[in-house]
Amino acid sequence: MLLDGTMKPGDTISVGKNSKKEELTFKKL
Repeated sequence: MLLDGTMKPGDTISVGKNSKKEELTFKKL
């Protein structure tokens, strides 16, 4: 989960492609 704070910007993009909801959550942080 992106909430772990261990994800890097590059990883966020990859996760965003799999789940846009995850990307939106990261932006809120």
